[in-house]
Amino acid sequence: METSTLLAEGEPAWGLHEEARSASLVVVGSWHLSKRRGMFSSASVALPLTAHASCPVVVVPEPEHIAQQPAYVVVGVDGSEHAAAAVDVAFEETALRGALLRALYVWHPPLLGVLDEDAAVRECRGVLSETVAGRTAAHPDVELRHEVVRGHPVQVLTEALRLSKAGIDVIETVITPRSGAVGRALGDIRLPEGTVVATIVRDGQPTVPDPAVRLRAGDELLLVSHSATEHEIHAAFQ
Repeated sequence: METSTLLAEGEPAWGLHEEARSASLVVVGSWHLSKRRGMFSSASVALPLTAHASCPVVVVPEPEHIAQQPAYVVVGVDGSEHAAAAVDVAFEETALRGALLRALYVWHPPLLGVLDEDAAVRECRGVLSETVAGRTAAHPDVELRHEVVRGHPVQVLTEALRLSKAGIDVIETVITPRSGAVGRALGDIRLPEGTVVATIVRDGQPTVPDPAVRLRAGDELLLVSHSATEHEIHAAFQ
């Protein structure tokens, strides 16, 4: 591998931005700045660089520690052209690493709410499916998982990365009208080993996963597991 060095004067973010004009990828570390310093301090490099660089930027906050096997890559999707480009890079990097790919659409409900929350979530799922469509043909070996999650995009994506390092997977499943789980108590469902239900979203509202609660068609369950596959968890509620 051929390497070269350059000693430049000026603000680090500006200097890296200029050098990135002809680069295919930029890799930087992280100072772990507070939110305020990250937004307004001249010490911030990663934030302005990712906002203005003309190529992908990788931020490495610490040495890689992966407990999840196989490891997975997380990509955020919002239907924009920029998100589509991020999905392309995510597929390529996932294929190189032999990992799983989690494509997340993070729906942030408006402050005043929406008239039909279920319709809003279905629309998010449609955007997510359309964005990743066609890319699986180019990368047939990449196992892809689609997830629509409620919350703030920054918080949800950060948590997804934290859980990946802890060896924990987050999987969502929906109870369909034809599911054999309809009408059964949650505690009667035999879950894969190492799996627990974190919450049940019913009529747009998260509820405590009481073992006595009777499952209904349309219930969305969010489960965490350190060993089960998405297929095994879906099968438990069929």
